[in-house]
Amino acid sequence: GRGKSTLLKCLTGEMEPTSGDITRTRGLRVGYVEQAVPAALAEHGFQQVVADALPAEQAESEQWRVDV
Repeated sequence: GRGKSTLLKCLTGEMEPTSGDITRTRGLRVGYVEQAVPAALAEHGFQQVVADALPAEQAESEQWRVDV
């Protein structure tokens, strides 16, 4: 009712704003967890889902961030 979901969709690039601009810093990566978790992800722990989303070349070096 207040536009929170629309704002998140605009921030993630899923949707374009109807007015104004969104400026993202170079290299910015936005991640979020949907409220309705897809069944395929529900059988895994949160940390595993985050780790699986990382590109292969980053998975090992960034694993500590997932653990935090």
